[in-house]
Amino acid sequence: MTISEPMTMLTDYLLAAVVAVLALRLYAEGHATGQRAMRWWAGAFLATALAAAVGGTFHGFALILDAATIRELRRVTFLAIGIAAFLMLQGSIVASVGGHARRPLLWANVLKLVVDILWLWSQNDFGVAAYNYVASMLAILLLEVRMAVSSFGPRSRWVLLGLGVSFGAAGLQQAELGLHRHFNHNDLYHVIQMAAFWALYRGGRLLRDK
Repeated sequence: MTISEPMTMLTDYLLAAVVAVLALRLYAEGHATGQRAMRWWAGAFLATALAAAVGGTFHGFALILDAATIRELRRVTFLAIGIAAFLMLQGSIVASVGGHARRPLLWANVLKLVVDILWLWSQNDFGVAAYNYVASMLAILLLEVRMAVSSFGPRSRWVLLGLGVSFGAAGLQQAELGLHRHFNHNDLYHVIQMAAFWALYRGGRLLRDK
């Protein structure tokens, strides 16, 4: 059996495993404390783990799988990324916005998810998935900065750190900066994302429904 991109497959699978473990821990804590925001984030982590696992599969077995299968695996990966962005933003809204403003924002995010799914399904393009994900992360960033203005506590520090590291990793990936020909920009991105999700997990544990 020939593996087309062994390091990319390995780092993708490792990222999936790490994020899945963090998701389960976050969900258990959110369930125990009754915090919906934490459970939304746990779902986002699980969707991210799915995206990484499926991504690792079509990167690793590109020489074995037929073109139609690879196309559908890519579609699943991009849809999982979109769902992860939706779930994480839902959790941030629940934790950051109260009163009458919360419901319209939650429904706006649902509408965005529907549009994103239709768009991703028709385009099946990484650029579309990336733009959608970045838009949601920027919205979360704005919500967290808004919270930090009044109280720059540990939650804000961890979440902003995680988002900053994640954006930095994406920048390196887009610039195609790798460490070695056997450790390319995608591999480096996956490794840095593990650190980003650890920081986001630390912040996620401090989410409290507003």
